[in-house]
Amino acid sequence: MNPQEKGRYFEDNLHKRLLQARYCKIMREADIKKYFGKSVSGIDHIIYNESDYLICIQDKWQSSTISISEFNHFSKCVEEISKHQEILNNKQLKILAIYASNQPLSANSLEQFNKENERYKNKMSRIKYYTCNDKDEIIILHKLENFLHTKKIFMYDHNGDCIMRSL
Repeated sequence: MNPQEKGRYFEDNLHKRLLQARYCKIMREADIKKYFGKSVSGIDHIIYNESDYLICIQDKWQSSTISISEFNHFSKCVEEISKHQEILNNKQLKILAIYASNQPLSANSLEQFNKENERYKNKMSRIKYYTCNDKDEIIILHKLENFLHTKKIFMYDHNGDCIMRSL
């Protein structure tokens, strides 16, 4: 597979996994743009549990680290969503932003990532940022599942059994 095909494959597999979550609204990029506006083009998946979490996920499969412009595009899109009236009105909703990739953030991206989380820590933002990266796609998917479990978002198999994995 070329890098673009691998990226699409990763995105499709991640979305299939997310669809296993129950009691959540799961959106993909086209639906996100339709609902939140065309300017929100840097988010591939949303998991929305109205009572607890709005989780925005950007997934990338590429040959180099995540650049500052890539991270900034993602963070601006998440910020745009956080200003949507439905989200603004839900004060208890926690907004989480996850950058999932086979590559880590570049040094400049990591600096910006830390600044964004400092804003969250100082209550200047409602958005908490996370990264999830590994060279192995399966490990990334398992890490995301485990993270979602900590937020009480559970995945279920076709028999209705909760999927519990360990790394």
